[in-house]
Amino acid sequence: MKAVLFPRFALELIIQYRQSEIYTPESGGMILGRIRGEYLDIAHVTEPGGHDFQSRFQFIRRDYGHHQVALDAWETSNSEVGYLGEWHTHPEDSPMPSSIDLAGWKKVIRDGHSPYCLFIIVGILSFYFCVGCKNLVGDVFFHEFEE
Repeated sequence: MKAVLFPRFALELIIQYRQSEIYTPESGGMILGRIRGEYLDIAHVTEPGGHDFQSRFQFIRRDYGHHQVALDAWETSNSEVGYLGEWHTHPEDSPMPSSIDLAGWKKVIRDGHSPYCLFIIVGILSFYFCVGCKNLVGDVFFHEFEE
């Protein structure tokens, strides 16, 4: 995988969920897009829904709305845009995946239909990006963003 093409609108959407306040819960959603040769091309990210579980240190995607957005994207793109991975927040400046994150990502990769999956953790000051493929989870790059 050469690069991840991440549109500004999607980046701005997930940034708004940073846990910069003590009362802000973890948030997350799906990453939707397509594989274009050596690129992961992100088309959309879903936002937390009313039936998702959110606490300060945990996010569990339960809302059916995520699935419906993915189905709609699949249908309106002539079966090109599909599930590529997950994003969620952590209440730390420079996020790193927990053992729970890594176990969940390995399950997504093992059970998934895409040859690649993208996982993003949004921290207060930086992101953690990880692209995984069957039986392998590898760090791709770490990027700090400025306010």
